[in-house]
Amino acid sequence: SGSLGYTTGFELALQFFSSQNDFKLIITGTPFLMCNDEFYALINKYKSNNIEYLGVLEYEDYQEILSSCEFGLSLRNPSEMEHRMNFPSKILEYMSFGCIAISSISYSELNKDTYLLTEYSIEGMQFFFKNILIDFNDLKRALIIKKALIEIENNYSANVFKSKIYNLID
Repeated sequence: SGSLGYTTGFELALQFFSSQNDFKLIITGTPFLMCNDEFYALINKYKSNNIEYLGVLEYEDYQEILSSCEFGLSLRNPSEMEHRMNFPSKILEYMSFGCIAISSISYSELNKDTYLLTEYSIEGMQFFFKNILIDFNDLKRALIIKKALIEIENNYSANVFKSKIYNLID
């Protein structure tokens, strides 16, 4: 969800999930650095029964969709300069809704036990979904979600930010 473009893994996700039958890809958001014609041409190129583009949603609808998803993808191209310095806000959003975030970038700001890493390539995605998620049981899932929610509460909650602001002022 969010900004959907070449450097944010949009085509990578479409290409991978168009060849999968075991997973469904739900996409929300807007084109990023591409015109609408190019955007919809990509969607049509990888058209598949297990890929659904919902467009831009009202926030309540987006929350409902996100709450129903098991995983959230953050497939940023690590070779792009713009992604080397970004803050993982989308990952935190996924985590706050109980989704397990799958990222193509390792973030020093986040505990490594709170999200999963994949390589930014078709081969990396194939390996990840075939070998990593194959023995992903309910206990592993619950532990990652619990650690992610603790991470958010301890480091990124409104109370934490208020406390940091007050400490700056004092």
